[in-house]
Amino acid sequence: MRRQGFDKNQMVPGQPSITPPLIIASASIILTIVWICTLKYGFILPVVLLAIGFVSWSFSRPLAAISTIILLYLHILERSEDITPVELGFGAYFFGYIAFWFAKKIAIQREKVLVSSADMFLIAFLMVCYWSVVLAVANNASPLNWFRECLTVSALLLYFPVRDAMKSERDITLVMKVYLLMAGIVAVYNIIHYRAGSLLATYVWQLIGSRQPFGSFSFVAITIIALSLYIDVRNAKRRLLLYVGLVFFGLGLALTFSRGFWIAAIIGFLVVGVLGDSRARTRMILTGTSLLVVSMVAVFVIAGDLGKFIIQALLNRLTSSGTPLEDASVAERLAELGTVISLVKENPLVGYGFGATFSHYNIIDRFTAESLFVHNGFLLLLFKVGVAGFLLFFAYYGIIMSYAVKLSKQGKNSLFGIAVGRGIFAVFVAMLVIALSSAVFIDKSALLIISLGSAIIVALVQHTSTGDYLSQFPTSDAGKAKHT
Repeated sequence: MRRQGFDKNQMVPGQPSITPPLIIASASIILTIVWICTLKYGFILPVVLLAIGFVSWSFSRPLAAISTIILLYLHILERSEDITPVELGFGAYFFGYIAFWFAKKIAIQREKVLVSSADMFLIAFLMVCYWSVVLAVANNASPLNWFRECLTVSALLLYFPVRDAMKSERDITLVMKVYLLMAGIVAVYNIIHYRAGSLLATYVWQLIGSRQPFGSFSFVAITIIALSLYIDVRNAKRRLLLYVGLVFFGLGLALTFSRGFWIAAIIGFLVVGVLGDSRARTRMILTGTSLLVVSMVAVFVIAGDLGKFIIQALLNRLTSSGTPLEDASVAERLAELGTVISLVKENPLVGYGFGATFSHYNIIDRFTAESLFVHNGFLLLLFKVGVAGFLLFFAYYGIIMSYAVKLSKQGKNSLFGIAVGRGIFAVFVAMLVIALSSAVFIDKSALLIISLGSAIIVALVQHTSTGDYLSQFPTSDAGKAKHT
């Protein structure tokens, strides 16, 4: 009988297997404990290890990374001159994920990244923005200003991973819910702070002065898309949730006291009605009337006795929109536009580069200052990147809008796809209206909306053209229940 040899790799029963990963894990735990016990700021190490672990986990899960980026926008939406540590962390995560996604797609998976004409124009526009550093330096602009503005406009790069991650209706609704959560936190913050400010107000004009413009773009986009979904949804529970959302975010929009955003939202609502059928338009009129009544009641519930004064302040702000030429701030903006128009005429083709500033005499403050921004999104692009960059951006923007209209008109597809296409088209129209009095195309909040909206529309259209999941969506809530 042959004697069996001893296998040194054979595990003895009851004896743990000692492997390199186990050794590394054990050493890491010991080092962490020693670090925490011996150093004053030892707690930083476990935080760093947790951060590394989260980055590793989320980068391999696109929806988790995208959701994290959207939520982190809470810390960078407010205007600030300095870069905070949180913003640095956000930037590291955001650009780290973008670089990881492109490297994975191009170098590892060998897949095409540019899959539609909109992609081509977007990348070309971003290249013009990045190369505008040559113009900025030639015009004695600060390289730091160029860097900051290019970082902001790079938010459009989020379009690519979001578009790629949209594999089903569930994915799209998840991203929309995460964005809704982020905007909801902003709305609660605004309402609480406005209520605190209104308690100290003595006159109606002081109530207007307590306005909270933070989150205006988000409130416009959410109310328009919520209305587009509401007029087609059949399920009573979903209709109630959408109605509550319209009241809540509508109130948040009202308390911004931003007339340009109010007008943009109203125009967006009208666009939704035009793209809808007669039944949808009738429901819109009834919904709008009830929303006004419910919103007034909500103001009284939140503000108590101050409710009637807040409503009066809102009405005063709205009626003053009819006399803009008598407003000193409007006169100042018109003077600013005149200055920038004269500069654009001098160098129309390529502009002055991102980071470029212009000298302008402020007729309200009565002093001359260098300014980075102009209160008009169209002129801003012409000033920064000239006609070339302007045309590239709006070619991309126009293609997305055409895709959205196409999606909204394809009645054979799901009501979800139709409503989302109609809503996002209306949001993009509203953005063009806001651009008349705001630097939309360099605003962090607006760029996030454009990125997410574009990605959702392109994903839906692509899946429709290839016969994928959109054509399988039910055409009503009853059909969806049957499908499920």
